[in-house]
Amino acid sequence: MSVVSKTVFSELKINSMTLPNRIVIPAMVTRLSGEDGFVNDDITNRYVRFAKGGAGLVVLEAMAVHHSKSGPLLRICDDEFVPGLR
Repeated sequence: MSVVSKTVFSELKINSMTLPNRIVIPAMVTRLSGEDGFVNDDITNRYVRFAKGGAGLVVLEAMAVHHSKSGPLLRICDDEFVPGLR
């Protein structure tokens, strides 16, 4: 195994969190939530695939934090959106 491969697949400690490897899925704008802003099956399936694929860290996508219309983005501007994000 090359030095790069050994590094990518080695554990990484960030404060009190230990990642199993250094593969990180960054935040992206998927626009999969639909206009209502709630988590749906498409979004859940996307993140399940990343987790099962072995990513060490998955950062959730961009979210609307204001009540104004912003297209099909996940929302977190009200407590009603929180349960789907858990």
